[in-house]
Amino acid sequence: MKNNPLLRLLSILSVSSLLIISCSKDKDPIPKLGFETGQGVYVLNEGAREKNNSSLSFIDVSDNQVTNSIYRDVNGQALGDIANDMEIYGSMLFILVDRSNKVDILDAKKGKLIKSLDINGPRSLAFHSGKAFITSLDNKVFVLDTLSRTFIKEVPVGRSPEQIVASGDRLYVVNSGWADALTGGPHDDRLFIINPADYSTEAPISISDNLTHVFADGRGNVYAGTTDIYNDDWSQVLKPSRLYKVNTSTKAVEELSFGANIMSFHQNSAYLLSYNYEPGKALLLEMDLSTGQVEEMEHFSSQNLSNIHGLAVNPDNGDIWLGTTDYTNPGTVYRYSSASKQVSSFTVGLNPANFAFKN
Repeated sequence: MKNNPLLRLLSILSVSSLLIISCSKDKDPIPKLGFETGQGVYVLNEGAREKNNSSLSFIDVSDNQVTNSIYRDVNGQALGDIANDMEIYGSMLFILVDRSNKVDILDAKKGKLIKSLDINGPRSLAFHSGKAFITSLDNKVFVLDTLSRTFIKEVPVGRSPEQIVASGDRLYVVNSGWADALTGGPHDDRLFIINPADYSTEAPISISDNLTHVFADGRGNVYAGTTDIYNDDWSQVLKPSRLYKVNTSTKAVEELSFGANIMSFHQNSAYLLSYNYEPGKALLLEMDLSTGQVEEMEHFSSQNLSNIHGLAVNPDNGDIWLGTTDYTNPGTVYRYSSASKQVSSFTVGLNPANFAFKN
């Protein structure tokens, strides 16, 4: 019989397959694919407008290893255009993608997409009693049941709602009105209050025009912040940003002498970024929540902290995390360890803005 090259090749492949199967019974020589978190922090990289390049990174604190582009690698698709908020709730990781008009629900351990829901211009989210509350450019807060993963309610609020936060048995929404202001209309100045028990709203608190930020200190106070209001050609600040402390019991409002774009809390301290605590200078500040005393933070003085884009404190150990960007290249995340007092840095995606801690 003639030597048939095809039959010989099939024979060799068959023997090779048997060897591989035999070896795999002892130890699988093929590396496992996929992603699985350890203890660390997710970093949401906002990306650039109309570039569809938002991304998700994870920093494993046990070995300081960074895994970038998790969403694309695990799910085989881009995260979207301008991802602007993220939080872990139970076993799920929720991500809002503003210009892609969606909220994505991921397995917090593996980064695998569980479900994606359509929502127009999602801006910020907070959780209360098994529900996710999401602000939207539709001037509503959408209520998402985290068990059924479906929207169950729409709560009308003010104009151009931005951030939302839970404090005690209520949720607080700041309203900017920037969409109307762009066409010559008025800004909004109201802090809306939502009762999560029946999704009703209480009488809003009028504070100041262009409210964009709100933070809860866990002590019965929320801090509402405005963003600078400029003249028509954006050459002059007409009304500088300010931070307002709101007592949620009495509804009393106290104006501070400076603004804060980002704010995070741990124990008796608040950590915040201000561009006008000192004129013309960006500063990281630490506020004593008991006395209200404010001091400049020295932890990052040796680092280039221009263009800080994100700030968070790990509630379990007090580590401070910062995201910085030049708006063109991959961003840098800095971690200040409260135990070692050392600063370490990591390269992540473009415009790192949000952190979610995974234990």
